[in-house]
Amino acid sequence: MTGTDAPHGLIDGHNDLPWAARNLAAYSVEGLDDSTHPSRFQTDLPRMREGGVLGQFWSVHAEDLPDVDAVQYTLEQIDCVYRLVQRYPDRLALARTAADVVRAGREGRIGSLLGAVGTASPARWRRCGCSRGWACAT
Repeated sequence: MTGTDAPHGLIDGHNDLPWAARNLAAYSVEGLDDSTHPSRFQTDLPRMREGGVLGQFWSVHAEDLPDVDAVQYTLEQIDCVYRLVQRYPDRLALARTAADVVRAGREGRIGSLLGAVGTASPARWRRCGCSRGWACAT
């Protein structure tokens, strides 16, 4: 069983698409709905669905950068994820909780969560008002 026929969905805990979109495509999220052409991001929505992905943690990070740049790049990547969900509303849904992921799956969409990677101090981010809805920070 694969895809939507699978009894349990897969939660992918780390996908660097926002960072790749930054480096390869000036944050463009076009072309992810076409699995006939290999994506420069190594991610496409039809194959995610076919593979049974129910929830996706989109990793947002800017490791090894000065604080100001790291915050700026990470916020840009968060905005990229929001644009991604807006661009593909029939395939993706913003999710902040497990219930959101389950609801997205029932609607035939992939729950899109934010995972902040390399945040030296999540408390510092919260003080800046930069939580922006991520589900986890490492």
